[in-house]
Parts: sequence; structure tokens; C-alpha cells
Amino acid sequence: MEKWITAMMSLGFLSIASSGVVEETFKYVLIIQGLILVIVSYILLKKKKKSKIQDKSS
Repeated sequence: MEKWITAMMSLGFLSIASSGVVEETFKYVLIIQGLILVIVSYILLKKKKKSKIQDKSS
């Protein structure tokens, strides 16, 4: 699961980075898509870490 989250995050950063190369109309789509991917994967990572901590304490 963690590999998928990291892949999503790097995909997000990639699409933000490649937004400088494409046409103006696609630029904003790529930036928004990248931000969504990064935010979602960050939230998933946070949840994963919380559940690991709870597993250890129980």
C-alpha cells in the first residue's frame, strides 16, 4: 500500500513539474491534478502512520 501512496505523490510532483512545458490551457489542469494527488497521498500516509501507532499500543 505504501508503494502506491509514494507513487501517487511522485506522480503529483511530476505533473506539477511538467506543467511548465505544456500549453497554457493544460498547465492549470496539470497543476490542479498534481496538487490533488499530492494532498490525497499525504492524507493517506498520515492515516497509515496513525494506524501503525495504534496497532503498537494495543
